[in-house]
Amino acid sequence: FLVDAQSFTFVNPNIEENNLTIVTNAYLSMLKSKIISNPNNRFGLVLYNTQKQKNHFGLEHIWVAQAPDALTPGQIKEAEEFKNSLLGEVGVWNGEVSLRDALWVCHSLLKLAKVNARAFDQRLFLFTVNDSPNSDSPAARAQTQEYASVILSANGY
Repeated sequence: FLVDAQSFTFVNPNIEENNLTIVTNAYLSMLKSKIISNPNNRFGLVLYNTQKQKNHFGLEHIWVAQAPDALTPGQIKEAEEFKNSLLGEVGVWNGEVSLRDALWVCHSLLKLAKVNARAFDQRLFLFTVNDSPNSDSPAARAQTQEYASVILSANGY
């Protein structure tokens, strides 16, 4: 799961839960159902547009909450704990990270997971309310589109 954690995604005035809580609940639900039906799947949670950073490239404003790994009860418990401390742990950033950088981190994590495990289907679920990421920078937008094409062709999509 790749989640845009920008501040406007945190507020949904129509319901008591915020959008980020809804996405993390969906992530937890998928983990819980797949541990039974297909425990060989790999799931990870990456947030971008965060105040803090935590990723193997040292890119600012990208937080890897969970790298794709085999499903275990411990991974589910860790995801539940992270959900409960989410805002305090990653913070909110009102700038805009290049979606290309977030895709790069995810693609790298999926490649590492594939090397360390037998083959599995690679899917990336992007959650955002921003219909036009990097709209203020045509260069960043073009780089994102080009990198997305590279990822799709490299994975045989």
